[in-house]
Amino acid sequence: MLIKIIIYIIVGIVSGAINAVAGGGTILAFPIFMLFGNSALVANGTSNLPIMLGQLSSSIGYLKHLKKIPLKYYLITIPCIIGAVLGAYLLVKTPNLEFEEITPFLIIFALVLFIFQPYIVARVYRANKKQYTKLSPPIWLIIITGILSIYAGYYGGGFGLTMLVILSLSSLNNIHQMNGLKNVLGFLEALISIIILGKYHLINLNIGLLTGFGAIFGGYFGAKFATKISLKYLRIIIILIGILTAAYFVLINPKVGHILKHLL
Repeated sequence: MLIKIIIYIIVGIVSGAINAVAGGGTILAFPIFMLFGNSALVANGTSNLPIMLGQLSSSIGYLKHLKKIPLKYYLITIPCIIGAVLGAYLLVKTPNLEFEEITPFLIIFALVLFIFQPYIVARVYRANKKQYTKLSPPIWLIIITGILSIYAGYYGGGFGLTMLVILSLSSLNNIHQMNGLKNVLGFLEALISIIILGKYHLINLNIGLLTGFGAIFGGYFGAKFATKISLKYLRIIIILIGILTAAYFVLINPKVGHILKHLL
């Protein structure tokens, strides 16, 4: 039992730090929750707790950057909340067996984003050093945030990184402001999901709080030392876990294997 507690806390610290820097922590937490006997739906719902607590603490770490963001950018919290509500209710209506069939595709999508994360973030950094006028943040940003938030309310893996890329197309010119705003959106999305999914018993509170405890530290210090953290080897481990999890679902669901065979 003690070993499990330690594992949960470590998973929380690592996923919190990764989410603070760019995104992808769900890829680690989700399969670990399933490994310890939770259904796919409960594992998915529970992963929102460490996300919420980690994003909250990392938002505090980015506070000085958040204060410099123009107030108009915070309008995108509205579609974020609406989208998260729709996504969470869509998840509630999905039977566990059907969600297990969808899971490999969700994990693969998140994995692809996670694998290319360093290149995407580096590109965002380079873009922010260039002196040119970007698109201002109007209707297009509100619409895209709403669509992504529906996905985040349903699953969420890769939401942070995708949102970071979208924000890089706006007139924000500081990567830390983008990361901070992305973390605020991640916090809101996870909070809404927890409120809704908790009513339908799709959250393992004990596991979620243990992992969330670790995510608080990982999120805060990940934000504080975002430019100094090297997650190279942790990234490799997380990618391997994601690949093995996706492979597991393919093996236990012949229908998934059949779909993938035709796609490939």
